[in-house]
Amino acid sequence: MNKIDTSIEGFQYVGIKLTEQQYEDLRDLNALILGNEHRQNVPVFNIMLVLKILGLLPSEMVNEISNNQSNDNLNDNSYEMLQRKFGRVIN
Repeated sequence: MNKIDTSIEGFQYVGIKLTEQQYEDLRDLNALILGNEHRQNVPVFNIMLVLKILGLLPSEMVNEISNNQSNDNLNDNSYEMLQRKFGRVIN
Protein backbone atom coordinates (compact mmCIF):
# COMPACT_ATOMS: atom_id res chain seq x y z
CA MET A 1 0.00 0.00 0.00
CA ASN A 2 1.28 3.47 -0.88
CA LYS A 3 1.46 6.16 1.78
CA ILE A 4 2.64 9.75 2.01
CA ASP A 5 6.12 10.26 3.44
CA THR A 6 5.51 12.15 6.69
CA SER A 7 9.09 11.89 7.93
CA ILE A 8 11.08 15.06 8.48
CA GLU A 9 12.70 14.35 5.11
CA GLY A 10 9.25 14.02 3.53
CA PHE A 11 8.40 17.51 4.75
CA GLN A 12 11.70 18.83 3.40
CA TYR A 13 10.93 17.20 0.02
CA VAL A 14 7.80 19.37 -0.33
CA GLY A 15 9.65 22.50 0.82
CA ILE A 16 8.81 22.56 4.54
CA LYS A 17 11.93 22.71 6.69
CA LEU A 18 11.19 21.84 10.31
CA THR A 19 13.44 21.69 13.34
CA GLU A 20 13.62 18.36 15.12
CA GLN A 21 11.56 19.84 17.98
CA GLN A 22 8.86 21.17 15.63
CA TYR A 23 8.67 17.82 13.88
CA GLU A 24 8.39 15.91 17.17
CA ASP A 25 5.71 18.31 18.46
CA LEU A 26 3.70 18.03 15.22
CA ARG A 27 3.99 14.25 15.30
CA ASP A 28 2.86 14.15 18.95
CA LEU A 29 -0.07 16.48 18.23
CA ASN A 30 -1.10 14.33 15.27
CA ALA A 31 -1.10 11.22 17.48
CA LEU A 32 -3.18 13.02 20.10
CA ILE A 33 -5.72 14.09 17.46
CA LEU A 34 -5.98 10.60 16.00
CA GLY A 35 -6.41 9.01 19.42
CA ASN A 36 -8.96 11.41 20.89
CA GLU A 37 -12.44 11.88 19.42
CA HIS A 38 -12.95 15.22 21.18
CA ARG A 39 -9.74 16.64 19.67
CA GLN A 40 -11.05 15.60 16.25
CA ASN A 41 -14.10 17.82 16.88
CA VAL A 42 -12.09 20.98 17.66
CA PRO A 43 -10.10 21.60 14.46
CA VAL A 44 -9.54 25.33 15.06
CA PHE A 45 -7.87 24.62 18.41
CA ASN A 46 -5.61 22.05 16.75
CA ILE A 47 -4.80 24.47 13.92
CA MET A 48 -3.84 27.13 16.47
CA LEU A 49 -1.52 24.62 18.15
CA VAL A 50 0.11 23.89 14.78
CA LEU A 51 0.62 27.62 14.25
CA LYS A 52 2.11 27.88 17.75
CA ILE A 53 4.45 24.93 17.12
CA LEU A 54 5.64 26.52 13.89
CA GLY A 55 6.17 29.90 15.57
CA LEU A 56 3.59 31.65 13.38
CA LEU A 57 1.43 33.25 16.08
CA PRO A 58 2.04 36.86 17.10
CA SER A 59 4.09 37.07 20.27
CA GLU A 60 1.29 38.95 22.08
CA MET A 61 -0.96 35.91 21.92
CA VAL A 62 1.74 33.61 23.25
CA ASN A 63 2.58 36.06 26.06
CA GLU A 64 -1.01 36.07 27.29
CA ILE A 65 -0.90 32.31 27.67
CA SER A 66 2.47 32.35 29.40
CA ASN A 67 1.24 34.82 32.03
CA ASN A 68 -0.15 31.75 33.82
CA GLN A 69 1.55 31.38 37.21
CA SER A 70 3.04 28.05 36.13
CA ASN A 71 6.54 28.30 34.66
CA ASP A 72 7.03 26.12 31.56
CA ASN A 73 10.78 25.84 32.11
CA LEU A 74 10.58 24.72 35.73
CA ASN A 75 7.57 22.42 35.49
CA ASP A 76 8.54 18.82 36.33
CA ASN A 77 5.01 17.42 36.05
CA SER A 78 4.98 15.74 32.63
CA TYR A 79 1.17 15.48 32.49
CA GLU A 80 0.79 19.21 33.16
CA MET A 81 3.54 19.95 30.64
CA LEU A 82 1.66 17.86 28.05
CA GLN A 83 -1.54 19.78 28.79
CA ARG A 84 0.24 23.15 28.61
CA LYS A 85 1.75 22.15 25.29
CA PHE A 86 -1.31 20.58 23.69
CA GLY A 87 -4.28 21.86 25.73
CA ARG A 88 -6.06 21.10 28.97
CA VAL A 89 -8.39 18.15 29.23
CA ILE A 90 -11.59 19.12 31.02
CA ASN A 91 -14.60 17.05 32.03
